[in-house]
Amino acid sequence: SSSFNPHLHKLEKDTMIANDTQGQMTLYAVRQFYSQYWFFTFSVIIFGDHAQLVLWDHSSAIISAGFNYVDNANLLVDFLWRFSHLSPVDRGHDPTTSPASDLSEETVQKIHETLNLKAGTALLKFNVPQKDGYKSFYG
Repeated sequence: SSSFNPHLHKLEKDTMIANDTQGQMTLYAVRQFYSQYWFFTFSVIIFGDHAQLVLWDHSSAIISAGFNYVDNANLLVDFLWRFSHLSPVDRGHDPTTSPASDLSEETVQKIHETLNLKAGTALLKFNVPQKDGYKSFYG
């Protein structure tokens, strides 16, 4: 296999294909943040025999140096093994936000009316830290 050339594999290329790929990766991360509750999340980008790891948060992406995962399989395997053994919070899951599934139908209707939401709009439960524990808010 060929040696890694950072000028050929860096993510900041200015070509139409590279821009489309970067836009697609960003869209996937945004959709994950939109549909799930995360402080941060990771992606593994594979191109040919090289890979890069990406740490996404709500305002940025941190991209690792590229590495040949065929010649250095231990790098990718070690990351994936360690990641799979993390707690959900250490993987980036936001434990303070969840679907509001514990509400009566009457309460759901009252929240929809108060917030001027269309009937059937999904509600979320937000657990906000207080001095003596958490207080739940719905929206």
